[in-house]
Amino acid sequence: MNEETTKLRHPKSPDHEWSGKFSPGNQAGVGKGRPKKEQEIAVLEAVKRAAPPERIEFAIDQMFLLAEKHSSWKAYDRAVTLALEYQVGKPTARVEPITDDPIAAAVERYRASKEAIDAEFTARHPEIAAQ
Repeated sequence: MNEETTKLRHPKSPDHEWSGKFSPGNQAGVGKGRPKKEQEIAVLEAVKRAAPPERIEFAIDQMFLLAEKHSSWKAYDRAVTLALEYQVGKPTARVEPITDDPIAAAVERYRASKEAIDAEFTARHPEIAAQ
């Protein structure tokens, strides 16, 4: 490694340059990578043979029966969740709508949290707050 290469490297991450790119000679990403498509297909076929749809349906039925037999709402909830996630899909994460002015909203959240912290401090340390 020459002096010029050393200057470019990031002190906290010697594998990267200051710009964030990998440094010359970096070994990151060197490896086998993702399995070949043929291997992936072979594994999926093995799973399909081991667990045909009828077997999966039976297993889910058994989950419901055991949950009902033991009056376990937690197990029943898990069985329903599993069935719905695969049948309908997982719901998307909720996103808060952006206000007209995101900076004003952030400032308002800061003020509210600061007021709450100040009130708690005053309640815990009245002798300091009185000064």
